[in-house]
Amino acid sequence: MIEYLPLVLTGIGIIVSILYYTNVLRNQNTQRNTNLYLEYFNRIFSDPLKSQFYKIMTWSFEDYDDFEKKYGKLPDGEDWFHIVTKEPMKDFVDVLFHNEVLGVLWSTNTIDIEMVARMSEPITAFWSKYEELIYEWRRRTNLPLAWVEFEDLYLRLLEYSEKHNPVSDMVVTFKSRRKALGLPTYTNR
Repeated sequence: MIEYLPLVLTGIGIIVSILYYTNVLRNQNTQRNTNLYLEYFNRIFSDPLKSQFYKIMTWSFEDYDDFEKKYGKLPDGEDWFHIVTKEPMKDFVDVLFHNEVLGVLWSTNTIDIEMVARMSEPITAFWSKYEELIYEWRRRTNLPLAWVEFEDLYLRLLEYSEKHNPVSDMVVTFKSRRKALGLPTYTNR
């Protein structure tokens, strides 16, 4: 019986090591997501991007041609650098790139969709306003894959909000916390 003791202790040691390593990986993943979320939060509320976003969300236009007449020519692949470095198109393309990168981070499982969904209003507002313009841009420039990660992110956010409704979840959490503290829950929320 005693001859099996080293074998049993080795097995227990291996199991404990696996559990410890799994826990460390889980914590590292949570930390990584938290850091990405904080970087995203800082970026979206940084002065340049915030100003650019608010500026372009006030733009008004009838169609693609009216947009180009008022705000400048959209890049078509050949003159990309020349156009995206000049105002006001620089603002528009900077916000597009920001959302495209966010879409890439989500599609590669680098950032959690729930984190993005909790702050998705600027993303969905931008895509909703400029969706037809982007489709026409793709058609005219023969760049069918332009901004597809951003579009996919937008569609996934809509799907996610239908299933989970993060705002509603936040209200439920808010109410349960206030109730646990013996505070009024404000039933009109």
